[in-house]
Amino acid sequence: MKLPHLPQHLSPKQKKNAHYWMHLLLFGSNLIGLSYIFLVAYYNRLALDDYCELYMYQRHGFFTAVKIWYNQWTISVALKPITVFFINASKYIHSLWVYIILLTTLFIWVFYRLINTIQQTLNLQKQPWFNLQLSIFIFWVLFNSFFNPSTYFWVTASVGYCFTLTCFLQIITFLLSPPKPKVLSYFFTGLSALFIGNGSINLAFTLLILLGLLMLFLLFEHPWQVNKKQLVKKVCFVLVICLTGITVTLLAPGVYARKAMFPEISIAEAFRRSLGAIQVLSALIQDKLKYFLILLLPMVYVGTLFRTPHTQNDAKVTGWFLLGLPLLLIIIWVATLPTIYAIGSIGPLRSLTHLSLYIVCYVVSFGFLIGYQTMFSKKLAFVLACSSFFYLCVIGLKKIKDDVPQVAQYAKSYDQRMAYIKKLKAQGHTQKVVLPPLAQPNYTIIATDELSQSSNYWVNSCLQNALELKFELTERQTKK
Repeated sequence: MKLPHLPQHLSPKQKKNAHYWMHLLLFGSNLIGLSYIFLVAYYNRLALDDYCELYMYQRHGFFTAVKIWYNQWTISVALKPITVFFINASKYIHSLWVYIILLTTLFIWVFYRLINTIQQTLNLQKQPWFNLQLSIFIFWVLFNSFFNPSTYFWVTASVGYCFTLTCFLQIITFLLSPPKPKVLSYFFTGLSALFIGNGSINLAFTLLILLGLLMLFLLFEHPWQVNKKQLVKKVCFVLVICLTGITVTLLAPGVYARKAMFPEISIAEAFRRSLGAIQVLSALIQDKLKYFLILLLPMVYVGTLFRTPHTQNDAKVTGWFLLGLPLLLIIIWVATLPTIYAIGSIGPLRSLTHLSLYIVCYVVSFGFLIGYQTMFSKKLAFVLACSSFFYLCVIGLKKIKDDVPQVAQYAKSYDQRMAYIKKLKAQGHTQKVVLPPLAQPNYTIIATDELSQSSNYWVNSCLQNALELKFELTERQTKK
């Protein structure tokens, strides 16, 4: 592997040692991050809506169940095959680990392809191993920046809120790729646009804004050499499929069923409430600032690695910052409008997962431009990058120490509960069963199976139906 360049005043031995420690810290932070995710995934279990999905497909079969959901409640039919496959697979492998491994691999892969595409666009030298480590690092920071990381592990929510982010990144890579992408690239991009249009209306709203801005960009003169004809063709391809998915979503009878549960508000009122939500969003983003700073500093160093006298232009960086930051804030604000209009508020934290991706993309871009187009010291950038990697190692180890024992205890109590229920079922039990509460981890780690004292509560009903029980389940009230 060809290592990135370090400041020239260092001796060859110093450079070798410095490279060793930097790559060791980067590799260590990545290894700790992936270990944390896979350990939590190992102890993850089905929860909440997962059992509703499982029951629907056991009783009605795939196509009839999709029709029922489409007519009565959920409208994301394009994502249903993915959700159903992994929920049903968990019955046989007794774990959701495989789903998380595949999703994590997909995130890293799309980040890796995007980095390679950008390097190709800027005529920069590719460094595969370093790019792979950088992709894992960006993903690990993105995961930590989710406002509710448990969304990543909860299958029913994860497919809609996290998997669609990889689709978004695939589309961005497609738009930045060489003028004539391969047929396979068109196929996966088409699927991605369909998944977003039908599976994540907030993300689709943002995608439409970006496609519109890109079309405006092509109308004006600019210094970049692009094949306008091919780029317009790509934009139209994505736009048509995404709009098709949105149309299927908006025409679903389930839309009206869900609207009946929430008082309908006007568009003007939605705008007013979105302005009121800015304070809440600011507090949420402020809570994640340390992760964005951890990401920014190494990206400045990456930018210095490719800097040449021809790329230095402080005015451009200032211009991109003054243009990019307001654009980011507008996108964050506008992207909350669909949810606010639909339910009257910004919704649960999982519905804001896509906002983390926008911020991460901005931080990566701006950090790279600082190093690439300014005289920022390479030595200082190197030290700051190493400090970020080290701090992320500390954070990762603390999360493993604090969180993994909690989810392990939860999984143990969950497995004991399920074994007890199945034993009663095998014995032909028909009387109401009052279960002891499960060991509950912090709600931001994983989604848990929260039963109620009432057997008619929807979670209780879904679990009873999915397990085909002839007796009711309730949970004993915990002492305060």
